[in-house]
Amino acid sequence: MLHIKAGLKPSLKEKVFDKQPQSMYELRNIVKRMEDIELMLNSGNNNEDQLESPSYSSTID
Repeated sequence: MLHIKAGLKPSLKEKVFDKQPQSMYELRNIVKRMEDIELMLNSGNNNEDQLESPSYSSTID
């Protein structure tokens, strides 16, 4: 895996496949948690990009 050698974080897709969800419900819960974690980690860096993303539109009031 190149991201390990290069010191990069694994992608969301790689994280989801590591969890091996058994249903669409489990898959959505995993993806939602990953998105929430990434949003929290990136909130200080680039809020504008995060807020405009369609995947986050349902969490913003």
